[in-house]
Amino acid sequence: MTINVAIIDSGAGGLSILNAIRNQMPQLNLYYYADSKYAPYGDKPSSFLQSRIRNIGVYLSSLETPIHAIVVACNTATVEAIDVLREVVSIPVIGVEPAVKPALIDPLVNRVSVLATPVTTQSERLQELLSLWKEDKHVDLIASDSLAQLIDNADLSSEGALSLEVARICDKVQMLRSDVLVLACTHYPLVKRMFEERLLGVAILEPSMGVTDQLLWRLHEVASANHISTGNPFGQKVDCGSKEECCWLREMPLGRVTLHSSGSETSLGSLRYWCEDKSAISGKTYLSFHDTAPF
Repeated sequence: MTINVAIIDSGAGGLSILNAIRNQMPQLNLYYYADSKYAPYGDKPSSFLQSRIRNIGVYLSSLETPIHAIVVACNTATVEAIDVLREVVSIPVIGVEPAVKPALIDPLVNRVSVLATPVTTQSERLQELLSLWKEDKHVDLIASDSLAQLIDNADLSSEGALSLEVARICDKVQMLRSDVLVLACTHYPLVKRMFEERLLGVAILEPSMGVTDQLLWRLHEVASANHISTGNPFGQKVDCGSKEECCWLREMPLGRVTLHSSGSETSLGSLRYWCEDKSAISGKTYLSFHDTAPF
């Protein structure tokens, strides 16, 4: 029995989610799809993103290897296109949102900085989240128009440029005297350690563990339902236990990680750079999915 999960993003950012999933559920086979050919998603119109994500969903549904869940590891794609994706697939689809709620409901927090792309800082969804949870907290939005791209293009030779941009952002957070920094783009947790080294005493929040927990819950729901029914998509009936016990998961062998990009081998090299468990990467790393996908 194997469980296959697809993770979608425009570039390397979703690997922060993949790394968290791999750490908590190493038994899953993780298929990462970076739509690097059309990165970044943040400057694309809604109609384009909806069409693109729909076509990726159709492509994933057509694969010979069955996909049991999809994680949309991109804030922009979640807001603009996750409903469209759910229309064309019949499996669990998990999205991602900025971790502003846990920052704003903490009674010990007074000042919060939210780091995001320029598009996200102006998005209606972020404003809705802030309006819902802000109350009397002071919130500052910090935009970076280069950090995500620097991460997508990262290798050992470009760490200097990354460090400079992180330093600029940290200087602003310190000037604002923030208690918490919310990393509101899935790219940013990949350099979380760089922020932590400069922002001693500032809590740094990001959504990867929340998404991982939601994926575990949805997979457990599927496993539990098929324990008492036929046609288990996992291939056999399973003894589920509780979500916390995860009996069905513990009995599985270690899974593998497969990296795909709609861009060049250069973009695939960046994906490998940010994948923490490189020993888990399968031999299909350098397969460019746009050559065979129906879009």
